[in-house]
Amino acid sequence: MAHCDYCDIKIDGLPFHCRRCGGNFCSSHRLPEDHNCPGLKRGNIFDNLGSKKRRKSHKRKKHYHEVQEHHKKEYVGTSRQKSNHIEKVKSFFKRRYYKTKSWLNSRQRRSYRNWNAFFMNLLWIVVLSISFMIIYSNLEKFNEIVLWFLPLGGALLLVNAFFWIKYFWKFLKRIFYWYEGERNWVKYLIILLIILLLWQGYQNRDTLFDSTIEFYDKINFSSILPLGISENIPEESVFSKKSVDTITEGISQNIDEVINPEPISDKTMDVEKAILKYTNVERKSKGLSTLKWDAKLATVARDHSLDMVENDFFSHDNLKGEDPTDRAIRHSYNVHKELAGGWYSDGIAENIGQMPTGDVEGMGYVSSDADSIGEAHVESWMDSPGHRANILESQYDILGVGCAYDGLYYTCTQNFK
Repeated sequence: MAHCDYCDIKIDGLPFHCRRCGGNFCSSHRLPEDHNCPGLKRGNIFDNLGSKKRRKSHKRKKHYHEVQEHHKKEYVGTSRQKSNHIEKVKSFFKRRYYKTKSWLNSRQRRSYRNWNAFFMNLLWIVVLSISFMIIYSNLEKFNEIVLWFLPLGGALLLVNAFFWIKYFWKFLKRIFYWYEGERNWVKYLIILLIILLLWQGYQNRDTLFDSTIEFYDKINFSSILPLGISENIPEESVFSKKSVDTITEGISQNIDEVINPEPISDKTMDVEKAILKYTNVERKSKGLSTLKWDAKLATVARDHSLDMVENDFFSHDNLKGEDPTDRAIRHSYNVHKELAGGWYSDGIAENIGQMPTGDVEGMGYVSSDADSIGEAHVESWMDSPGHRANILESQYDILGVGCAYDGLYYTCTQNFK
């Protein structure tokens, strides 16, 4: 891409070629006067030709080419001379000026702007807003007409709101297309205005939304909702008030369980029993005796699982530095065990694990029922040499399991003795 020999900016398209000096220039400096053409300083070479005798054609042509070559050589020689400091500073600021001007006035030529669609969307928004106000002002009369289980007024408002949102979204897209195609200085001016408006809103934040909140408090949402329940619908119908209240209560309960799950519940205790069951299945397959459930040891395990969930850590040692044996002693559990041949042990063995539901890497799909979660825990422990050794240790005959749920993982602890 060519550059202007005067202001050094990039030239889009073909440059303007000066016949006097042979340089290439942009549209702003294409005339000899605009780029201080060296040819102008010597005057017009044809000024004195009329006073002289006519020369032969070939001599005149030769003389013209010699003058042109002389001008080109002289221009090339002068353009490459070192400028003084003042000229350098002027040249620098000129380049910066023209580059800045070019950038401020540049725009994205390929942006899609359709003014007809823009004003059509705006017109639809106005029409739908007016119809919304008409329906809302006569809402009680419209709601006297019930179509099956839908009050007419609420249904009309819902349809109106759907199309209003649809055309408003299209309107915003048209504004974006307009913004995208504007010059850079317009874009930055709009951003500056938005910042100033936001700042003003922040300064008046205490009173800015008072009128909006006042209007919101006056709205009777029970009359707007289209799923108003008619008193004439029988109670056994799925659309009756009793049925809808039951469904609503169930949905609210499920949402509450997801947002604020109970760490210890009947389901986590069912997971504990499933872990005991599948642990004994593994021991039986190896010809070992089954483990018996110890409720007090299960309390020790459950307390550690709950501690990990509530304090967000995963370790055999808790945040106080207590290991499994220390925790069992704190719960007044007897960790001493007599073994055959006069041997004995003082301590508790432990497995810990975390298991989500759904597609689990390395495990496949884990269903959300307690039995599947317990089975997945035991399978994951059997794939780990240290955990597997605890499950298949022949000296152990007692097991306590404790599980807690954090909304995503079932954190479980096995304590062996």
